[in-house]
Amino acid sequence: MVKEFLSRPDIQEYLANDDLVNTYFTYCKERTSTTCAFELTEFFIDNGIDPLPYLPQIYPYMYATTDVQSIDIPTNIEEISDGAFYFCDKLNNIYIPDSVKYIGKKAFGHCIDLVRVTIPEDVTEIKPNTFDCCTSMKYVTVKGQYTKLPEDSFFTSGTFKLRCYEDSAAHVFAEDLHLPYELI
Repeated sequence: MVKEFLSRPDIQEYLANDDLVNTYFTYCKERTSTTCAFELTEFFIDNGIDPLPYLPQIYPYMYATTDVQSIDIPTNIEEISDGAFYFCDKLNNIYIPDSVKYIGKKAFGHCIDLVRVTIPEDVTEIKPNTFDCCTSMKYVTVKGQYTKLPEDSFFTSGTFKLRCYEDSAAHVFAEDLHLPYELI
């Protein structure tokens, strides 16, 4: 995917105009490390180019502390890594496609403007502090029948309503913790 990304005409323009960038990408093309992919992604975000259609996952802390307000995650993404949107305090709208199967710890921690989120069916577990301090959260919809939620997945996230299926793991979670819920 990185090769496809690097061959785009707008990306080639960056490469042609900057020897340092060209050297850096030549180095990155030969490696598959997360760090290199993260740095490459950071470069494109800083230059206003959306890297997500070319990546298999949202890397750890990839958008952390950015001013992103809304994001539609494309269907090629299968993983939202730990801290991916950590402290994105302006993020208020996110679409997570059904292709996502994993959401990491603190992925949305301190996203204080985030109002609602839908967890895809194939996400089997919400990790600790995934939605920590999401104080504007009003609705969390869990589509999976068996999606496990640890007690601290929504730590200090204010008052929100959990939307889930009857007798699902999320339904049991809501009843056990006396959280407001709505059956879907």
